[in-house]
Amino acid sequence: MEKCIAAVLEPWRDGLALHYQWSFDVNVPLEKFDIVVEGANWWEKTLSLKRQLAERVSIYRDNAVELRRVANYFIQVWGGIGRFDKATDVIDQFAEVIGVDLMPNGCRFAFDGISSWSKWLSLACPRWACIYDARVAYSLNVINYVSGGSFKIFPSPEGRNSRLKMIDVSTLLLAGKIAPSDSIEPEALRDRYFWPRKSAYQEYLAIVSRVSKIMWGDAEHLQNIEMLLFALADTFMYEKMIGSITPKRVA
Repeated sequence: MEKCIAAVLEPWRDGLALHYQWSFDVNVPLEKFDIVVEGANWWEKTLSLKRQLAERVSIYRDNAVELRRVANYFIQVWGGIGRFDKATDVIDQFAEVIGVDLMPNGCRFAFDGISSWSKWLSLACPRWACIYDARVAYSLNVINYVSGGSFKIFPSPEGRNSRLKMIDVSTLLLAGKIAPSDSIEPEALRDRYFWPRKSAYQEYLAIVSRVSKIMWGDAEHLQNIEMLLFALADTFMYEKMIGSITPKRVA
Protein backbone atom coordinates (compact mmCIF):
# COMPACT_ATOMS: atom_id res chain seq x y z
CA MET A 1 0.00 0.00 0.00
CA GLU A 2 2.92 2.34 0.64
CA LYS A 3 3.62 2.62 -3.11
CA CYS A 4 0.04 3.74 -3.76
CA ILE A 5 0.20 6.27 -0.93
CA ALA A 6 3.55 7.64 -2.11
CA ALA A 7 2.27 7.96 -5.68
CA VAL A 8 -0.75 9.99 -4.54
CA LEU A 9 1.17 12.18 -2.10
CA GLU A 10 4.31 12.81 -4.18
CA PRO A 11 2.86 15.74 -6.20
CA TRP A 12 1.94 17.45 -2.92
CA ARG A 13 5.23 16.88 -1.12
CA ASP A 14 6.82 20.25 -1.75
CA GLY A 15 3.57 22.17 -1.33
CA LEU A 16 2.75 21.02 2.18
CA ALA A 17 3.23 24.52 3.54
CA LEU A 18 0.45 25.77 1.27
CA HIS A 19 -2.06 23.08 2.13
CA TYR A 20 -1.57 22.45 5.83
CA GLN A 21 -3.86 24.97 7.53
CA TRP A 22 -4.32 23.80 11.14
CA SER A 23 -4.11 27.15 12.92
CA PHE A 24 -3.60 27.85 16.62
CA ASP A 25 -2.95 30.79 18.93
CA VAL A 26 0.85 31.06 19.16
CA ASN A 27 0.51 33.18 22.30
CA VAL A 28 -0.80 30.25 24.33
CA PRO A 29 2.37 28.10 24.26
CA LEU A 30 4.35 31.29 24.91
CA GLU A 31 2.31 32.03 28.02
CA LYS A 32 2.11 28.44 29.24
CA PHE A 33 5.59 27.12 28.43
CA ASP A 34 7.68 30.10 27.29
CA ILE A 35 7.76 28.54 23.82
CA VAL A 36 8.34 30.90 20.92
CA VAL A 37 6.68 29.39 17.86
CA GLU A 38 8.62 30.14 14.69
CA GLY A 39 7.65 29.79 11.05
CA ALA A 40 6.21 31.58 8.05
CA ASN A 41 3.16 29.30 7.71
CA TRP A 42 1.10 26.84 9.77
CA TRP A 43 3.18 23.86 8.68
CA GLU A 44 6.41 25.43 9.90
CA LYS A 45 4.74 26.75 13.03
CA THR A 46 3.30 23.33 13.86
CA LEU A 47 6.67 21.63 13.40
CA SER A 48 8.28 24.30 15.60
CA LEU A 49 5.65 23.82 18.32
CA LYS A 50 5.84 20.03 18.27
CA ARG A 51 9.63 20.01 18.32
CA GLN A 52 9.77 22.27 21.37
CA LEU A 53 6.99 20.44 23.18
CA ALA A 54 8.75 17.12 22.50
CA GLU A 55 11.94 18.56 24.01
CA ARG A 56 9.94 19.68 27.04
CA VAL A 57 8.42 16.21 27.47
CA SER A 58 11.92 14.71 27.39
CA ILE A 59 13.28 17.20 29.93
CA TYR A 60 10.32 16.82 32.31
CA ARG A 61 9.83 13.10 31.79
CA ASP A 62 9.82 12.51 35.58
CA ASN A 63 7.58 15.46 36.38
CA ALA A 64 3.98 14.22 36.24
CA VAL A 65 2.50 17.68 36.81
CA GLU A 66 4.38 19.25 33.90
CA LEU A 67 3.65 16.31 31.60
CA ARG A 68 -0.06 16.72 32.32
CA ARG A 69 0.16 20.41 31.47
CA VAL A 70 1.76 19.59 28.12
CA ALA A 71 -0.68 16.78 27.35
CA ASN A 72 -3.74 18.84 28.21
CA TYR A 73 -2.56 21.77 26.11
CA PHE A 74 -1.55 19.72 23.08
CA ILE A 75 -4.61 17.47 23.04
CA GLN A 76 -7.31 19.81 24.30
CA VAL A 77 -6.22 23.22 23.02
CA TRP A 78 -3.97 22.61 20.02
CA GLY A 79 -5.75 19.38 19.02
CA GLY A 80 -9.25 20.70 19.63
CA ILE A 81 -10.40 17.74 21.74
CA GLY A 82 -11.96 19.78 24.51
CA ARG A 83 -13.59 16.77 26.16
CA PHE A 84 -10.23 15.08 26.80
CA ASP A 85 -9.80 14.35 30.52
CA LYS A 86 -7.46 11.36 30.69
CA ALA A 87 -4.03 13.00 30.65
CA THR A 88 -2.80 11.01 33.64
CA ASP A 89 -3.91 7.69 32.11
CA VAL A 90 -2.30 8.48 28.76
CA ILE A 91 0.97 9.62 30.33
CA ASP A 92 1.12 6.55 32.57
CA GLN A 93 0.37 4.27 29.62
CA PHE A 94 3.40 5.50 27.68
CA ALA A 95 5.72 6.53 30.52
CA GLU A 96 8.30 3.86 29.69
CA VAL A 97 8.70 4.86 26.04
CA ILE A 98 9.31 8.62 26.33
CA GLY A 99 12.27 9.48 24.14
CA VAL A 100 12.78 5.91 22.90
CA ASP A 101 14.10 5.95 19.32
CA LEU A 102 12.44 2.73 18.17
CA MET A 103 9.03 1.31 18.97
CA PRO A 104 9.63 -1.37 21.62
CA ASN A 105 8.79 -4.95 20.70
CA GLY A 106 5.48 -6.06 22.10
CA CYS A 107 4.07 -2.54 22.35
CA ARG A 108 0.25 -2.68 22.43
CA PHE A 109 -2.11 0.14 21.57
CA ALA A 110 -5.80 0.11 22.41
CA PHE A 111 -7.72 1.81 19.59
CA ASP A 112 -10.11 3.65 21.88
CA GLY A 113 -9.09 7.28 22.22
CA ILE A 114 -6.48 7.00 19.47
CA SER A 115 -7.06 10.57 18.24
CA SER A 116 -6.05 11.77 21.71
CA TRP A 117 -3.27 9.44 22.81
CA SER A 118 -1.53 9.38 19.42
CA LYS A 119 -1.13 13.15 19.73
CA TRP A 120 0.66 12.66 23.02
CA LEU A 121 2.75 9.80 21.64
CA SER A 122 3.86 12.00 18.73
CA LEU A 123 5.50 14.25 21.34
CA ALA A 124 6.78 11.51 23.63
CA CYS A 125 8.30 9.45 20.79
CA PRO A 126 8.64 11.70 17.72
CA ARG A 127 11.20 9.41 16.07
CA TRP A 128 8.64 6.64 15.44
CA ALA A 129 5.15 7.86 16.41
CA CYS A 130 2.74 10.22 14.70
CA ILE A 131 -0.90 11.22 14.93
CA TYR A 132 -3.73 8.92 13.80
CA ASP A 133 -7.15 10.53 13.62
CA ALA A 134 -10.32 10.53 11.49
CA ARG A 135 -8.77 12.61 8.71
CA VAL A 136 -5.68 10.43 8.47
CA ALA A 137 -7.79 7.25 8.35
CA TYR A 138 -10.06 8.81 5.72
CA SER A 139 -7.13 9.68 3.44
CA LEU A 140 -5.64 6.21 3.80
CA ASN A 141 -8.94 4.60 2.87
CA VAL A 142 -9.56 6.97 -0.04
CA ILE A 143 -6.15 6.10 -1.47
CA ASN A 144 -6.99 2.42 -1.01
CA TYR A 145 -10.33 2.87 -2.79
CA VAL A 146 -9.07 4.86 -5.78
CA SER A 147 -6.14 2.43 -6.14
CA GLY A 148 -8.43 -0.57 -6.56
CA GLY A 149 -9.44 -1.37 -2.98
CA SER A 150 -7.20 -4.40 -2.60
CA PHE A 151 -5.79 -3.48 0.83
CA LYS A 152 -7.30 -3.86 4.27
CA ILE A 153 -9.48 -1.04 5.55
CA PHE A 154 -8.23 1.20 8.34
CA PRO A 155 -10.72 1.65 11.20
CA SER A 156 -11.68 5.25 11.79
CA PRO A 157 -12.14 7.05 15.09
CA GLU A 158 -15.15 9.31 15.42
CA GLY A 159 -14.78 12.55 13.49
CA ARG A 160 -16.75 15.78 13.22
CA ASN A 161 -15.88 16.89 9.69
CA SER A 162 -19.07 17.10 7.58
CA ARG A 163 -17.27 16.31 4.33
CA LEU A 164 -15.70 13.16 5.71
CA LYS A 165 -19.08 12.05 7.04
CA MET A 166 -20.77 12.59 3.67
CA ILE A 167 -19.11 9.58 2.02
CA ASP A 168 -18.50 6.42 4.03
CA VAL A 169 -15.34 5.19 2.33
CA SER A 170 -15.13 2.11 4.56
CA THR A 171 -18.54 0.92 3.35
CA LEU A 172 -17.63 1.50 -0.28
CA LEU A 173 -14.42 -0.46 0.19
CA LEU A 174 -16.30 -3.24 1.95
CA ALA A 175 -18.90 -3.39 -0.83
CA GLY A 176 -16.14 -4.23 -3.29
CA LYS A 177 -14.72 -6.98 -1.10
CA ILE A 178 -17.64 -9.00 0.28
CA ALA A 179 -18.03 -12.45 -1.27
CA PRO A 180 -21.31 -14.43 -1.43
CA SER A 181 -19.86 -16.98 0.98
CA ASP A 182 -18.97 -14.39 3.64
CA SER A 183 -20.78 -14.24 6.94
CA ILE A 184 -22.86 -11.08 7.16
CA GLU A 185 -22.10 -10.64 10.85
CA PRO A 186 -20.29 -7.33 11.45
CA GLU A 187 -17.50 -8.85 13.54
CA ALA A 188 -16.77 -11.47 10.89
CA LEU A 189 -16.57 -8.82 8.19
CA ARG A 190 -14.32 -6.63 10.34
CA ASP A 191 -12.03 -9.58 11.09
CA ARG A 192 -11.62 -10.38 7.41
CA TYR A 193 -11.47 -6.99 5.73
CA PHE A 194 -10.34 -4.41 8.31
CA TRP A 195 -7.06 -3.98 10.11
CA PRO A 196 -7.71 -5.18 13.66
CA ARG A 197 -8.23 -2.27 16.02
CA LYS A 198 -5.55 -3.68 18.32
CA SER A 199 -2.89 -3.54 15.59
CA ALA A 200 -4.11 -0.74 13.31
CA TYR A 201 -1.75 1.84 14.79
CA GLN A 202 1.32 -0.37 14.37
CA GLU A 203 0.35 -1.10 10.76
CA TYR A 204 -0.15 2.61 10.16
CA LEU A 205 3.28 3.48 11.58
CA ALA A 206 4.95 0.77 9.50
CA ILE A 207 3.30 2.01 6.32
CA VAL A 208 4.10 5.67 7.05
CA SER A 209 7.73 4.74 7.66
CA ARG A 210 7.92 2.96 4.31
CA VAL A 211 6.22 5.88 2.53
CA SER A 212 8.82 8.22 4.05
CA LYS A 213 11.60 6.02 2.68
CA ILE A 214 10.05 6.08 -0.78
CA MET A 215 9.46 9.83 -0.85
CA TRP A 216 12.49 11.10 1.10
CA GLY A 217 14.87 8.18 1.17
CA ASP A 218 14.73 7.88 4.96
CA ALA A 219 12.30 7.21 7.82
CA GLU A 220 12.69 10.70 9.31
CA HIS A 221 9.65 12.33 7.69
CA LEU A 222 6.80 10.57 9.47
CA GLN A 223 5.32 13.88 10.58
CA ASN A 224 5.30 15.14 7.00
CA ILE A 225 3.39 12.09 5.78
CA GLU A 226 0.88 12.40 8.60
CA MET A 227 0.43 16.13 7.97
CA LEU A 228 -0.10 15.53 4.26
CA LEU A 229 -2.72 12.86 4.93
CA PHE A 230 -4.41 15.21 7.37
CA ALA A 231 -4.24 18.33 5.20
CA LEU A 232 -5.61 16.68 2.06
CA ALA A 233 -8.46 14.74 3.69
CA ASP A 234 -11.35 17.17 3.24
CA THR A 235 -10.05 18.79 0.07
CA PHE A 236 -8.18 16.66 -2.46
CA MET A 237 -9.16 13.27 -0.98
CA TYR A 238 -12.83 14.21 -0.65
CA GLU A 239 -12.89 15.53 -4.21
CA LYS A 240 -11.10 12.40 -5.38
CA MET A 241 -13.83 10.26 -3.83
CA ILE A 242 -16.60 12.39 -5.33
CA GLY A 243 -14.98 12.06 -8.73
CA SER A 244 -14.60 8.30 -8.39
CA ILE A 245 -18.30 7.68 -7.66
CA THR A 246 -19.83 10.35 -9.92
CA PRO A 247 -20.92 9.24 -13.42
CA LYS A 248 -18.89 10.94 -16.09
CA ARG A 249 -20.80 13.82 -17.61
CA VAL A 250 -21.08 13.97 -21.37
CA ALA A 251 -20.00 17.35 -22.75
